[in-house]
Formats: sequence, structure tokens, C-alpha cells
Amino acid sequence: MTGEAVNPKAYPLADSQLTITIMDLVQQAANYKQLKKGANEATKTLNRGISEFVVMAADTEPLEILLHLPLLAEDKNVPYVFVPSKQALGRACGVTRPVIACSVTSNEASQLKSQIQQLKLLKSVRKKQIKKKNKILIANPLLKSVAPSKFPQYKKAEGEQKKRSNKRVNGDLPRSRKRWSGG
Repeated sequence: MTGEAVNPKAYPLADSQLTITIMDLVQQAANYKQLKKGANEATKTLNRGISEFVVMAADTEPLEILLHLPLLAEDKNVPYVFVPSKQALGRACGVTRPVIACSVTSNEASQLKSQIQQLKLLKSVRKKQIKKKNKILIANPLLKSVAPSKFPQYKKAEGEQKKRSNKRVNGDLPRSRKRWSGG
């Protein structure tokens, strides 16, 4: 990526080693004609039930143009993952342009079947590790108390909420200055 921050909505984001593995498999799938490039074609393969897994680019701008894919993939029980760069995904797909999403399709007589199964197994193991790590963080009360002081954005958000409560809402006076008319 070119110094651009990754959108936090892009979850799960593959680490560097998993990204390399995914890109290699995408490149092989392109050679075997088992790859559909683009968000629209990925959507079609998911709807038809021929998608093995979906890869999306985390640096897509705006990211919302492909956020329907994770929902659809979860409905169809198809694994999906975000990779950091759309340019690298495009190169792996065998095109010169950036690709924001691609889908590796199924084929019974494919030589990629075993590699796809290994990748799915690797992703499921990593997903379990992440869930385990998150449970430990949630279960540790000391980490909860440290979080607001450790991350200044939480303090900023609290301050913004206080400021908002003193502003006019829809032309009304703030709550503290409302006059009650007796009746």
C-alpha cells in the first residue's frame, strides 16, 4: 500500500504470510481459469454456489462498494478474507488494473482442490486463535480499566458527547434552558 491506512471495517485482514499464500493460490487459480475478478462476478459466483472462497482488497475506496460480499459469503458458508492491496490483488489475478474482489471457483477435477482445503484449514485455525485472544482480553478486567487512558480517541469521543448535549437539537433550546409552560 502507499502509506494509506487500512479501513477498520475490513475484517478479517490477512497478515503478511497469509497474504502471500492467498496471492499464490489466486495466481494459480487464474492460470487454471478458476478465478472470477471483480465485485459483481464474485457476487454471481456466491449466488450460484460455485465459490470456494472470496478475497477482497482492504484499500478499496469507498469500502462500502464491496461490503455486501462478507454478508453474502457468511450466508452461503463461504470463507472470505481481506488483503491489504488492490494493486497486488490485481497482479495476482493476472491483470494490470487494480482488482477489489475476486472469487476462486470450485471445480471437481481441479489440481487446486488440496491447496484450497489447506488454505481453508489455515484460515479456520487462525480464526480460532483470534477468538481465543479476544476472549482473554474481554475476560481480563485490568485491560478494560487501562483501555481509555491508553487510547486517547476514547477520551475525545466522550468530550464530543458532552459538547453535543449543550447544542441545539432541531432548533430547540438545550434541555437545561427549556421553559415549562404551566397549564
